[in-house]
Amino acid sequence: MVKNMRDGGERDLLLVGVWGFPGNWFRANYMPLKPPQEIRKWPKFVEWENIRREVTSHSTTLSMARFLEDEGWNVKTLIYGMDTLACPGRARELEDEIQELILRFRDSPPRQYKEILERAAEVLRLYVKSYSEEVELKANSIDISIVPGIGTFRLAGGVIRYQFLGSITTCSVSLELDLYEKLKESECRAVILDISHGINYLPSLALETLNRAVRVYSALTGSPIGFAVCNGDPVMSSGQNSVIHLVRAQLVEETPFSLLAPPGLILPERSVKMLERRRPPEHVRTFEDGYREVRRRLERFTYSASKVATHGLVLYLVTQLSNMRVGEDWLSPLQRVVEGVKQLINLREVSSTANLVKVGYSYSLEPDLPIISYLSDLVEKLVEKAPELEETEVSEIGRAKLVDLEDLKRYAEEVAGLKQPAKRLFEYEISNIEKRVCGLRRIFKEGGVELLSTIHSLADKCEEELESVRRECIKKLCQIDRRNFYAHAGMEMNSVVVSVSDGRILVGYPEKCLEELSKIVSDP
Repeated sequence: MVKNMRDGGERDLLLVGVWGFPGNWFRANYMPLKPPQEIRKWPKFVEWENIRREVTSHSTTLSMARFLEDEGWNVKTLIYGMDTLACPGRARELEDEIQELILRFRDSPPRQYKEILERAAEVLRLYVKSYSEEVELKANSIDISIVPGIGTFRLAGGVIRYQFLGSITTCSVSLELDLYEKLKESECRAVILDISHGINYLPSLALETLNRAVRVYSALTGSPIGFAVCNGDPVMSSGQNSVIHLVRAQLVEETPFSLLAPPGLILPERSVKMLERRRPPEHVRTFEDGYREVRRRLERFTYSASKVATHGLVLYLVTQLSNMRVGEDWLSPLQRVVEGVKQLINLREVSSTANLVKVGYSYSLEPDLPIISYLSDLVEKLVEKAPELEETEVSEIGRAKLVDLEDLKRYAEEVAGLKQPAKRLFEYEISNIEKRVCGLRRIFKEGGVELLSTIHSLADKCEEELESVRRECIKKLCQIDRRNFYAHAGMEMNSVVVSVSDGRILVGYPEKCLEELSKIVSDP
């Protein structure tokens, strides 16, 4: 759900680190990376510099956090570890504390996945606390999250093996959903991902998932977001010097329409794939049924939204969103599916014997499942920010829902964010309506009473001809030419009503035309 985000300061920064097992890291002298003061300068590599000031620590992430705080950034640090930390190996650092945990874990085999998560978090938190203290950071200011891992490990090299079975894509979904939630909570304007400590697939997953999450976050906030990735030199011995390098840096600027335009955010056909040759568990089948229903409903909206984004059909979108606001509840089913995904992640099966602990999934989550969370928030923003429509009765046309032209322009610019060439199409049609209305105002203002008298005189003389023209116009109402509809950004003359009230220009569709308009937009 989209909360009311404050305007995050330019100095609010989220620092994300992905960690393996920290017990065998060496303490090193890190040369930190200094980002540009202005977010808009982040894409310029020349603006970044390595400062000749060493921060001594076991971790590049916490070295960067210390340095960035000293430079005046408001830093929120987030560290990810995998649930495989519940089976720690032999440690050089904090050897006694880890050995104590190992003995406790060995004597009390886990029976539920909740225990695995708690043990992994306990190991990670132990090192976060120790390593943050050495750079004088408060450990309680650092968030940690645990995501699913896969692989086979031995508890401190002993006889007890832990097998973490499943699919990497489930880790990807868990990581992306959590990153996205933490992004929204942070209300930051800059993000740095440190991949120095990640192992196996975790750094690449973090880079891929965070890149997409930042794009959606930018569209929701309506603000550019600085996004950078850093990586330190490998540290092979204690006391070594290590430079933290810039891997990539960019300025992310997205709008809802830029994300919904083709190819757009496309939901997978299925949410779950079985990893074993057996019937899916009941809770998986129940979730899949709910997902498919929501996907069918979202498909109709996202398809229409892609047409809006491509052809500038903002008036049509606002009309449809008005119906969504007063009609059926769209958001609750989407949010239930998002919560269902999180539940599937936490339903990992655990079985223990004397020498083997198996932690696994019988299913794999599709990697694009987080898109449903993105679409939920984007739809909510578009609906909440949409201008109010005014219902009115138009003589011989019937009911119509009209919107103030200025509100429509503001919505297109500040909320939806049309891109070219759709923006040009929309602006041209709006300008054309304004010019015509202003022209008529000028004619009547300059002509005054004499012009009105002349018009009435001509009307009396040509009554039959005018009646014929009026009937022809009414007859053509809603006879919408598909090509012209798209060419004129959804404001084709046979479908649009224009009204002037208290100096405001109002525009909208007659209700009797809405069904025909829906067919045009929904047809391939």
